[in-house]
Amino acid sequence: MSSVEQLIQDSRLWRGKHYRDDHSQQTGNSISSGITQLDQQLHWRGWPLHSSSELLCEHWGIGELSLLMPLLKKVSRKGRIAWINPPFIPYSPALLSQGITPEKCLLLYPSESDQWWAAEQVLASSAFAIVMTWFTRQASNTTPYRRLQAAAEKGRCLHFHFRPLSSKQQSSPARLRIQLSSSASQLAVEVLKQPGGWSGQQLVISRPESLLFKQQAVEKWPVYHSSRPSYQVVNGKTDIPAIVDPQHSDRLNDDQSIIHQPSSSAPTQPH
Repeated sequence: MSSVEQLIQDSRLWRGKHYRDDHSQQTGNSISSGITQLDQQLHWRGWPLHSSSELLCEHWGIGELSLLMPLLKKVSRKGRIAWINPPFIPYSPALLSQGITPEKCLLLYPSESDQWWAAEQVLASSAFAIVMTWFTRQASNTTPYRRLQAAAEKGRCLHFHFRPLSSKQQSSPARLRIQLSSSASQLAVEVLKQPGGWSGQQLVISRPESLLFKQQAVEKWPVYHSSRPSYQVVNGKTDIPAIVDPQHSDRLNDDQSIIHQPSSSAPTQPH
């Protein structure tokens, strides 16, 4: 076989339109995200398997996990999910409401000096189907990220690395890079890099209604009515009961003193 033919057969070589025709509908190298809009914009029609994918966010809590919920639900039925240094503690009832089994989730909070080593060990262990990482400190070079990519391949798991938007200009070995930003009840998505295809695709995805926090109007807030008697100050010294409902005038207060119905002619002192 000639050197040219060997080069063409190399899977690392992208052959443009011909490659796209052969692989646009493939499933061997990817798994569906569960979101049709997103799958249509990804060359491999889903998240790349056994590799790192980066999600760059302007800040945490904009709904970035809603992009992974369909996949997490599917995977948690049989596989395990590792959360390494999540910025917020996952809420078990919310996970259950999305069909994710909390018992299949492992939370790890390694120290800043150990977080890269811990992530690499978890990725390469083959014990988890999905590993999600949030690092408190970003690496200044690509070497640690390459090690995570290699560990994901070795452990044959999906790795989602959440990084700040400030890392956008930094080179990364991750196969897929996506930028996320909030847009009211929607999530704005831009593909920065993907395997075998062009980047630059933009779309807006509506977040699930069940994942949205909606503050009720103040008028609908619950009001707490205390059963304790109200008091007023006389001459700056004595606290005496204010007007008490006659029907409850003989009840005991918290100090076990009897509250009498006040007279119209003189204030009533507590006994």
